[in-house]
Amino acid sequence: MQWIKSSLKRQVFSLLAVSMVVLGILIFAAENHIVSKGLFYRDKIHDVFEMNVLSSELQVAFKTQVQEWKNVLIRGRSKSDREKYWGKFLAQETKIQGIVTKLREGDSRNALGSVLDDFKGKHDLLGREYRKGYRIYTDNNFSYSRADRAVRGIDRTPGELIGSINEILLKQMVDLE
Repeated sequence: MQWIKSSLKRQVFSLLAVSMVVLGILIFAAENHIVSKGLFYRDKIHDVFEMNVLSSELQVAFKTQVQEWKNVLIRGRSKSDREKYWGKFLAQETKIQGIVTKLREGDSRNALGSVLDDFKGKHDLLGREYRKGYRIYTDNNFSYSRADRAVRGIDRTPGELIGSINEILLKQMVDLE
């Protein structure tokens, strides 16, 4: 009852003070909500971006591996060159396997699961076929044509699967909007 009896000036001041406190609490809550949403999307964008970077690294590593095979065929008559480029070929193979592992670990939505499995299977087969081609090359007086014929076109399917990986990741990036 004392409230009613107090002066109008005091009532208005009290009402303004309470309103300011409520408004401050609402602003603080809204700011926290906006910041948490911003951090959430920042993390999502970062994760998808990192996956896209890995996918690009996979594509470059794969193309480099195929190029190293061609270097073996073109320059492999010399033992030192053959060993050098074959070693680079094998190093790219290992690098690709590591990138695939990182992609699998970062695929929290499991959007890449079957495509990565297909790629890994095809890449493992590709490795075995290139090894056969290498034996054909060394067993046939470094005949690049025989070796090339044995492995011709085996890089197409893995290359297409990398394209599928890129498409899936690009779609994830677009879906973030």
